[in-house]
Amino acid sequence: MKKIISMILTVALLASLASVCVLAADVDVASGKSYELIGVFPNLSGATYPDEEGKTITDDKYAESNSFSDAAWVGFNVGADDIKDAETPSGAIIVDLGKTEKITKVYIEANETTSAGISAPEGVEILVSADKAAWTSAGNATVALKSEGIYDITLTLDSVEARYVKAVFDHKSNWVFISEVDIYASGAASEGGSTTPPASDKVVNNLISKDLTWTATDVEYSGSVGKCTYSYDGDKLTVASDVNWPNITANFDEGIVVGADDEIAVDFTLTSGYVNFYVVVDVNGEDYALYIQHSIAPDSISASSGDLSVQGEYKTSFKVKDGVGSKSGVGAVPANCATIPAADSYTIKAITIMPCGGNASLTFNAFTVTSDAPAADEPTNPSTGDAAMVFALIALVAMAGAVVVAKKVR
Repeated sequence: MKKIISMILTVALLASLASVCVLAADVDVASGKSYELIGVFPNLSGATYPDEEGKTITDDKYAESNSFSDAAWVGFNVGADDIKDAETPSGAIIVDLGKTEKITKVYIEANETTSAGISAPEGVEILVSADKAAWTSAGNATVALKSEGIYDITLTLDSVEARYVKAVFDHKSNWVFISEVDIYASGAASEGGSTTPPASDKVVNNLISKDLTWTATDVEYSGSVGKCTYSYDGDKLTVASDVNWPNITANFDEGIVVGADDEIAVDFTLTSGYVNFYVVVDVNGEDYALYIQHSIAPDSISASSGDLSVQGEYKTSFKVKDGVGSKSGVGAVPANCATIPAADSYTIKAITIMPCGGNASLTFNAFTVTSDAPAADEPTNPSTGDAAMVFALIALVAMAGAVVVAKKVR
């Protein structure tokens, strides 16, 4: 009898501890779930870039590249039969989670191949519902360049309860391509879904975030004091100056630790003048200025000043280890730049943007870097911790019960 009771208590204890492990991480509860697509061109039955067998969006398979021939991409277009007559045609995805879940994060992977007329959404609104009839906005997701041609769309939530989740795309061009929708929930037992977003050991840090504190430095040039100004339109940052060399700088107090193969991604348009901008990188204890313009557009650099001298749109990414840098300071010309020293990791300490040439202006749509360390503004999910704590207490109670019963059966 003692052995039987002991076995029962042991099983209860292990079950409690297992519950802690299962609930400690949020789970992709959209994995394998059914969904509805709105705006697939020209229609679902004859789609040009189809949803393969009605499974593509929640099959946990992310696109291998931004090539629109990759079967992972599903094409939405403002000219689709079901939305073309709307006042504002918008593609959308509605996922049925099967039951009410406590949603902590929505992640969507999008494509941008401008040469093919495909743009990442201008914005994405996430809505939730208990019955697919009454919808409540959960907020607008962040659209951030992850790597060349691929964007992360992310919205973090505080355990919002819903069964249905809708993502509505604000088209920047006719086409929007989506490969995957992940919806993470706390307190959910895994049924095969991922417990982390793709590249879960990486986070995307926004180097032009509105939360940064920018310091403007005025510079005297040819007898005039030049000023650098900046402004935000949504998440877009515009920087301008009236003479050469004034700049704005933001420091990352704790630094952003990045690996050699991590990527810096930029999406900006130089509308007038020239620009020189860089991030300060600690390489093995020494500071280097990693010049963005030299790293992404060496053929457009002025040989005399080191400024980006060709106006237009620039949208690309490069690995940190392949970046071009210098210890010679601001305004380094190409002859003074070289690939920054090799290292296992680098720490980004600051960013400086310096419009030049008089009445210079540029606008950033995105400027990001991946990293191993959590982003400074990434909130932890208290509900996940609470769930783990509850089951940890259950485990402790079970252990206490085991001790009490063991004494009694003696």
